[in-house]
Amino acid sequence: MSNNYCLSSSRLPIPELKREAAKSLIEALELKYAGDEEYGGMPVDLKWDDEGILIQHDESLDFDAAVEIVDHLVQNLELPPFAMECAYTCSKPVLDQFGGSGARLEFGRAPRWSHSGHVNMDTFIQWYPARRILQDLIDTVNATG
Repeated sequence: MSNNYCLSSSRLPIPELKREAAKSLIEALELKYAGDEEYGGMPVDLKWDDEGILIQHDESLDFDAAVEIVDHLVQNLELPPFAMECAYTCSKPVLDQFGGSGARLEFGRAPRWSHSGHVNMDTFIQWYPARRILQDLIDTVNATG
């Protein structure tokens, strides 16, 4: 028998002037999820550091819930565009049990998703240099706030 995992590590930069508002939004989300029958509590561990909020998990992150929570913050705090991604792994080399997803979150827009299973290799090879340039731009925007 094999075990499946969803791994992710991201930092959502929160400007100093928006930190109290972010903490209030997170408290409201914690109350919302506390009464949720599916989760029974916050589905994602959020940790604060000097730059913002860490969204990390090394085993079984609910990536959909993570995107929903981070998008809630992006929309309500009017934060710059933010990208996050996850890796789907397996404890054994089982076919079709590895991959990944990503989401681009932008104020005023619905999340835009990408999944490794949606791209064939020929397309990926042609698309990758453009993706790397775009990701570098997103990382620069996220770093400068």
